[in-house]
Amino acid sequence: MRFEVCGRQSQGGREYQEDSWLISTPDTGAVLNDNEGAPRETGTPLLVVLSDGIGSGGHGDVASQLIVTSFRNHLKDTRSVSAESLHAAITRTDKDLGRLKKDKGYGRSMGGTLVAGCFDGHSLTFLSVGDSHLFRFRDDEIHYMNEKHRFGSEQDELAGLGRKTWPDALRQYGRSSITSAVIGSGIEVCQIATRDVRPGDLYIFASDGVDTIDGELLRRLVSSFRGASQPEALDALLKAVDETGKITEGGEHDNTTLVMVRCETSAAESRENRSPGSALTEQTGAPVTDNRAAWAFRLPGFALLVAVILFALLSLSFWPSIPL
Repeated sequence: MRFEVCGRQSQGGREYQEDSWLISTPDTGAVLNDNEGAPRETGTPLLVVLSDGIGSGGHGDVASQLIVTSFRNHLKDTRSVSAESLHAAITRTDKDLGRLKKDKGYGRSMGGTLVAGCFDGHSLTFLSVGDSHLFRFRDDEIHYMNEKHRFGSEQDELAGLGRKTWPDALRQYGRSSITSAVIGSGIEVCQIATRDVRPGDLYIFASDGVDTIDGELLRRLVSSFRGASQPEALDALLKAVDETGKITEGGEHDNTTLVMVRCETSAAESRENRSPGSALTEQTGAPVTDNRAAWAFRLPGFALLVAVILFALLSLSFWPSIPL
């Protein structure tokens, strides 16, 4: 599998950018906040890390940058990522932030979210803390891959299960607050999962500023820009976020970061699929044999049929006519 990856950011209506993102490939190593760079093509493993600094905690930009770089440093071998190695990396990252806050005297709520994914062959193993997003676009569908550790979402779930009334859930104060984050005092909730990856898949790692537009518009725009370059597609998405934010939030909308990953068949896989005589598998799972081999088996049967027809015609020509 080959991957094309590119990222872009918008400051939105905020005073400064508090999101950070990082990619790490075998060819380039770790690259931080490359918002002007061209798309990068790489093989496996590919690591993508994104953090949204908590604005109310102060120094969100410092927190998010430490989170993505520390997480990458603690995930030493991206060629063999596991649930255990991801959990160990986030635990150590949280401790690093705790030490920084103590040394610098930063506030208790300083911290950030984290969503990270490692693409390895035909699978994606990811980790999520907080309310940043991991989207998958497949067959013009949008798939929400990770959980949202957000107070409002948890309240709505309780109402849906009948454990709380809907009016109480919807009027609950602090619905936009996150219920888990990297803040240097231990991780409350952390999701780790592995999913399959197919050629043609498109993934977007995003901070929650993208929530300024709804998911259906996001799906439609991604589908419309499938054939465009990644910078063109990302710029169109961010413009939709910013223009919508000017109207719906008076221009005070949040920072938005988008990191796009396109999945493609590698050159080696393409050669293998095109090799003569190779068995290709249709959706039914039945092998489709090479056409030349199929004709080779059919020719004797055709020859025998032609011979029988000619023999019958010759026999009729010599048969004596019977007067009526």
